[in-house]
Amino acid sequence: MSQHMLGSARFLQPSRAATVSRIASLGVIAVLALAGCSGGQNDTGADASVSPQSTVETPSEAPVANSKVAEKLESAPQVKANAEEVVKTEELYNSFEQTLAELEMAQPQAEENDGGSAESAPENKDRFAELSATSQDRVHQIATGSAADEFLAQALEYGLNGWEQKGNSTIVGEPKLTDGEYNGEPAKLLEVCLDSSDVVVKDSAGNVLNDSGASKRSLNIFTLTEVDGTWKISSHEFPNNPDC
Repeated sequence: MSQHMLGSARFLQPSRAATVSRIASLGVIAVLALAGCSGGQNDTGADASVSPQSTVETPSEAPVANSKVAEKLESAPQVKANAEEVVKTEELYNSFEQTLAELEMAQPQAEENDGGSAESAPENKDRFAELSATSQDRVHQIATGSAADEFLAQALEYGLNGWEQKGNSTIVGEPKLTDGEYNGEPAKLLEVCLDSSDVVVKDSAGNVLNDSGASKRSLNIFTLTEVDGTWKISSHEFPNNPDC
């Protein structure tokens, strides 16, 4: 792996995601903005917006790993947690977690009233919600492809619900690592055990949303690809059995 791996990302683990999804009423409309809007997402910081009136519901979890990736990793060799690729993956994921901790939403745009002047009426301020350009750019600095879509959706979910997150996950145990492809480009495939014991998610009222009785460790599958000389997370998935 090149020296670019030495540069400087958090998604709800399955148990926590299920807990938060039961609590939040707005938590899942974000994916509609990513998949249903004509603009879509790209590495240039495309618009991540959504109408709060949407009622489409989707899981607040990363997708289950596709069979080819899971199959390839099943026979992949184990590496130490301090391997270069593993350290880079943890850095990127911690950067996403930090983005969630410092999340910014864009200010609502003023609308023209009947007199032709622009104003931001209270009843219009929540008509559309979107991440700030800064938050979008931070996600695109660490992720591309389907991972960028997923991370943007989760960040928007947090912003819409007013959730706050503190703490970082750590990779424990002996991860699996192998070479692979993503959209025809060379990639690194990793299966790692993420320990989120230090991560706390709170709602706007300060209530802790973490499931205290659930395991704080979960297997995650990451795909890393090099984009313009910088390594990014291009895919994030869960294996069929995420226990670790």
